[in-house]
Amino acid sequence: MPGSPEDSASTQHGSGRRGAEGAFQHILNDLFAFIATAVAGLVMVLTGFTRADAIATLIVVMLMVKAGVGLVRESSRIFLEAAPAGLDPGRIGTLMAARPDVAEIHDLHIWEITSGQPALSAHILVEAGKDCHAVRTDLATLLATEHHIEHATLQVDHANPAVFDITDRPGPEHLEDPHA
Repeated sequence: MPGSPEDSASTQHGSGRRGAEGAFQHILNDLFAFIATAVAGLVMVLTGFTRADAIATLIVVMLMVKAGVGLVRESSRIFLEAAPAGLDPGRIGTLMAARPDVAEIHDLHIWEITSGQPALSAHILVEAGKDCHAVRTDLATLLATEHHIEHATLQVDHANPAVFDITDRPGPEHLEDPHA
């Protein structure tokens, strides 16, 4: 359950959780292999159907592949720094941009530091004259409470309308021949 002591412990030690999951899957597959071997042996002794061993082997292999693919998929998301499953960067960016006094959100990145520990970084432009510290605190609270993102690096600056308006800027005249 998010917010519980168990959740924060697994978030702080996500790679340990993945290792424990791998160990659990290994033990479970060993148990399935033992059961399948015993059942196949019993079928072969009682019926003489020798292919029972091969069928049991294929079933165990399928179970091992299923467990392995799940662990590799979860690990790959971390190695590739992909957005964690269940977190939509577009939706989170839209929610952040809709907060009071936020003028713009850009360079938004969401990834997973380790299993169960998402991280976010973004550049936030705050409306001119508004309290950028209050906006940063509001956004950090939103991310922690609504999306369980405790590790957020928010670069907050005031929006300067003059920066976006290039029509009235004095500057060098355009030269037809740059080498003249």
